[in-house]
This record gives sequence, structure tokens and C-alpha cells, in this order.
Amino acid sequence: MIKIDKINFEKSIKNKMLIFKEDWYLIFDKFFIVVYLSGISFMFSFIIVKEEKKEYLILLLPIAFVLFGVYRKITEKKLSTICFRKSTEEKRQIVEDFCTQKKFEIQLSSNKVVILKEQHGFGNYHRSYVFLLDDEAFYYCTLRDNFRTNFPSIWSHYFVKRDFMKFLKLRA
Repeated sequence: MIKIDKINFEKSIKNKMLIFKEDWYLIFDKFFIVVYLSGISFMFSFIIVKEEKKEYLILLLPIAFVLFGVYRKITEKKLSTICFRKSTEEKRQIVEDFCTQKKFEIQLSSNKVVILKEQHGFGNYHRSYVFLLDDEAFYYCTLRDNFRTNFPSIWSHYFVKRDFMKFLKLRA
């Protein structure tokens, strides 16, 4: 279970990365997934080079997907920006309304941080959407929480941004 507490708000906004107190398990998990996915990519690349047959070029697609997964895991805490000038109180209310529309669960709601949780799959699997509310913009990132390893969310952060932008247009 990912514990997102002690978020350094100012440092996160300045660096455009979510900065919080991480457990040793999260650091080990990131290292393990990057090494594991890189090993798979290396194995597929080795097969392509060793077997000089054109049929093995189809393995370029899984290699690209695996490398994109490694990239997403490394940049998982990078904050995406949605420019929107309102007060932080109005922004918090907008995020909470978005939460009720999408049927997300509010895990934390403070002055400048809102954390939403979405159940997916079976059991205790969920995604956490962390919104940082600044006067200039919304900043958010998507973290996935699974039972053993936390593979990165590959596409869901794009879908949430699209849905949130639609929600803002409807609300304006």
C-alpha cells in the first residue's frame, strides 16, 4: 500500500515532481521494476540480433512497450499541469465535484492537496490521483497501487487529464 504523506508542496511545485516521504519498499519496487523490464527488453533485443530472421522484427513492438513502461516508472511522480486561474478553495471544490462525478473516493482533502482513490481490478488494487492546488494551475500525477509490485500506470494519466479538461469546460 502506498502511503502518501508528508508531501513537500513547495518543493514539488518547484521541481514539477511529487516529493513525499517514501518507504524503503517503494524505492526497492522502483529499482526492481526498472531492472526487470530492462532485462526483458534486453532479452528480446538479444533474440533479434542473434536470430537474423525477419520474423523476429515483430519483437520490436514489445521492446518499445517495455521501454515505455520503464520510462513511465522512472517519471511516475512527474506532475502534469493544467493551467486554470482560480483560488485554491474553488479548485479544491472543482476536484471534489470531479471526484463525485467519476465516483472516486477522497483519500485526503486539505487546503492545497487532494488525493483521490479509484478501485480497479479485484481485491485491494487501486490508483491514486494526487492533485496539488496552486493559484496558477492544477498539478497532478497518477500512482498505481497493487498487491506486490506497483507497475506504472501507462495510459490512465492521459485519460484522467482528458476527462478533467472536459469537466472544466462543462463547468465554465
